[in-house]
Amino acid sequence: MEERKLKMLEKFIDERLPEAEKNRIILIVDNKPLSWVKMLEELKKGGKFATKVEYKFEEMMK
Repeated sequence: MEERKLKMLEKFIDERLPEAEKNRIILIVDNKPLSWVKMLEELKKGGKFATKVEYKFEEMMK
């Protein structure tokens, strides 16, 4: 994911989401449940799984 998008997502999670929402499961990729926080961690790591997460997240946002 582009650095600019990652920064925007991180800012949204840190500043806009209520604490209870940060750990709510929002996405399941390869049978792995991801909260907002976990999704951000995976995207920052990069790699093949991060690409899948980014794709699923983009699909969800449509």
